[in-house]
Amino acid sequence: MALRVTIFQSLSHDSLLSGCYASMCAENIDLSFLTASPELNAVCFEQNWPVRKIPRFLADEKPTHFFLFFKAPLLIAACFFYLARLKIAKKTDAVLCLAWPEKLAVTPAAALLGIKCVWLDTPPAEYPALPRLFKLIYRRQARRACVITLQNRAKDDLLKAGVAPKNILTVMPGIKPADYSRQDNLFTNLAHTGHNSRNRKYFTLGAAVALEEGRQNLETLFRAVKNCLAVIPSIQLIVMGSGREKKNLEWLAKKMDITPVVWFVGEPAHPGKWLENIDIYVVAAPILHLPDLRLALYALALGRPLIGPAGSGLEDLIWPDQNGFLLEPGQSEPLERAIIDLERNRRLLKRFAEKSRMIAANNFTLEQMAGQLSKIIKTRNE
Repeated sequence: MALRVTIFQSLSHDSLLSGCYASMCAENIDLSFLTASPELNAVCFEQNWPVRKIPRFLADEKPTHFFLFFKAPLLIAACFFYLARLKIAKKTDAVLCLAWPEKLAVTPAAALLGIKCVWLDTPPAEYPALPRLFKLIYRRQARRACVITLQNRAKDDLLKAGVAPKNILTVMPGIKPADYSRQDNLFTNLAHTGHNSRNRKYFTLGAAVALEEGRQNLETLFRAVKNCLAVIPSIQLIVMGSGREKKNLEWLAKKMDITPVVWFVGEPAHPGKWLENIDIYVVAAPILHLPDLRLALYALALGRPLIGPAGSGLEDLIWPDQNGFLLEPGQSEPLERAIIDLERNRRLLKRFAEKSRMIAANNFTLEQMAGQLSKIIKTRNE
């Protein structure tokens, strides 16, 4: 008999989670959803998964005293009666909570009803950003749940905060590389603009980030690209991302006289168009969010060396001096040296590429992620 799991996901959604949910269904798990995310709501309709919409005003993105003292008690009561109805009807065996609002509201209700509760802690880790009182409640509620993190760094943060080690497990995120393979060549399209010759050979860096959050790291990357031009005349940078800072960054590229080699491509529907055609993937996000993690994983699976800021959450993906470099943010000189070393030493570039593929194949597959997550939920339900 299939295990019935109700997923509470009040905040943002990413396709990395969609793939995991679909693979969990293949593990003899029936999923149903409560969500305030329009993206997840659309996925549920497409996959024919049962879904109910959480009113947007209940999905707090900021932990406030109003939520804690006024809204939380009402949410706990509502969750209790909703889960009680599901339990009586034998429609749920466990609940999976993703964001802090449902973790604080659903967990006590599930505990009172004897329903197993699992937390999925997705990047960026939410605990460090919570106010002190919320942290206290978060730690106490974590005792009633199994906490699954997607990063070892997040697990370390929770352990330092005092969450019991027996309550925390790490499951590496997974992707399906075939989804991004064999797209049309981006540079064929760029050639039609007349900026460059179609037959010119480039050494290409790729970066993807929300432009507001990654502005500082992008400025560092711009400086590195400018300084590398004297050594690597064929270098160019492809930036994927959108936001209000785009015009300011375009102006900065113009001021630094690197406009001909920097391309802002927005948020293309098929990132594989450029992922397959870059030589190095540079993570510009100061702290990884789910979309940053997903794109870094695809670059890894496609055999691209990775360069990123230390302390951003990349420690599981980048093995220093084996498939990439973890560098101190804000310093362009180490970044320049890393780029030049990889461009000049093609054996090193090839070795890093092979190691990236191996790391992705051995540690970051969708089947492994869904299988481990399903096993944990089933074990906790025994």
